[in-house]
Amino acid sequence: MNSSQRGQILILFAIAIPIIIGFAGLALDIGVLLSSRTSQQKAADAAALAAAVSWYADPWATPLQLTDDAKEYAEKNGYGDDATVAVDFPEKCGRQVVKHDKCVGVTITQTETTYLLSVLGIDSGTIKVRGVAAITDVDKNYALIVLNATACKAYNHTSSSDLTLTGGGMIVNSDGSECTGDDVSAYQGGGSVVTAEECYTENEGVQVDCPIEYNKDGGWVTENNATTSPQPLPTNPIPDPLDGLVEPVPCDSPGVPAGCVPASPTSNPQATPSNPKALSIPGNSPVTLQPGTYYGGIKISGSATVTFEPGLYVLAGGCSSSGQCGNDGGLEKTTAAATLLGEGVTFFITRAPNANSPGSRECGAFKLASGGVIEMSAPDDSYVKGPPSVGILGPLDDSPIDASDLNDGAESVLFWQSKTCNPQHSFDFDGNNSVNLAGLIYLPLGTLNLSGSGNIGTTQIIVDTFKFSGTADVWLNYKGYVQATLPKILLAE
Repeated sequence: MNSSQRGQILILFAIAIPIIIGFAGLALDIGVLLSSRTSQQKAADAAALAAAVSWYADPWATPLQLTDDAKEYAEKNGYGDDATVAVDFPEKCGRQVVKHDKCVGVTITQTETTYLLSVLGIDSGTIKVRGVAAITDVDKNYALIVLNATACKAYNHTSSSDLTLTGGGMIVNSDGSECTGDDVSAYQGGGSVVTAEECYTENEGVQVDCPIEYNKDGGWVTENNATTSPQPLPTNPIPDPLDGLVEPVPCDSPGVPAGCVPASPTSNPQATPSNPKALSIPGNSPVTLQPGTYYGGIKISGSATVTFEPGLYVLAGGCSSSGQCGNDGGLEKTTAAATLLGEGVTFFITRAPNANSPGSRECGAFKLASGGVIEMSAPDDSYVKGPPSVGILGPLDDSPIDASDLNDGAESVLFWQSKTCNPQHSFDFDGNNSVNLAGLIYLPLGTLNLSGSGNIGTTQIIVDTFKFSGTADVWLNYKGYVQATLPKILLAE
């Protein structure tokens, strides 16, 4: 090879070097940019989910207001102030057949510095990625809601008898943290069987699995060959679906609003706001009672047929803070022979704050002995309006329930215990085959002690804690007075 040829090769090599470096730089920098884009896509997805959670908590938030939450999660995934994060609300999102109406989009734009490509004058590249999250409502049919957040064995099934929920399931909010050993949300023993069956979707009428759920931080314990169908699943606790329900008040209470509940004309004539005394029904002659406030409650100890006219029955005071009921208090049926009839009624237990004796100021309890006949239904077939986070089956009324509405009975609530009660007495219910209830049982801070046997009726139970110690099987037919609609937030695109 002569010098001229060597010179040509050097010239060609000199020309080729930038091209070789360019291709190498292109491969290297494209790889870096692709890796960065993958990481950035994860950040965009996380930011979209975070923005959706914030939007669910504040449905009136604007995209600009959600940007801080989106940026926070973008930064947690490695993207700082140099990244541009923008939030928007697409009209629709989702792939293929599934489309969602509540959508949050997050777009992240980031400028990345190149390496070898800078030789060719390309100093940077722009990466733009997008994550889209959807908020989907998931309806849960809960026939039994146990609200307590920390109690050990908030659902305590010590009976060997079976409990069957038809049309709905149950949820136990407790994480069991008050237990001395393992955290037990729900306990089921004695070889019992708990079954939730025949659940359907509201609109399509398609049969689905009934939910049996408990706090994911607790546990569902079964002993002695007890079984549960379907299998209990861990989940997040839910809020009290009736937390916004306004309580009725007797007309003697301090600062009473319009619509307070006056004394019933059939209450104990010797009972006053300062001296509660239960209306006692000891005999066997038929009795008809009128709605209103009963200072000291109602006690039925004979074999009479007691008919409650439609409306709201406020049972105020009668017990002490230690739980002793000197003048009875609440609603008590002590004998098997008595018959209780009431169509369109609500029984509400509360305090008598103006009672002279501290032993009579506190709330009484519900105590319904087995035997006889108990047939009671809530005021009508309309449905209770809950807070905005709760979906309600049936016709909706945007106006809140207030004290004036409650004069004619709280919609759909049959037995109700005030949150002002201290202590919260239990509801001792010893059902049998002659019991037929229709309506909500709402004890937000109380315990339902269930015993007896037979079909309770068509109802829904929302209580602080639940105990089942009966000696025979019990059935509960669920009606969706209050349906919990829970959010499910997922990536849609």
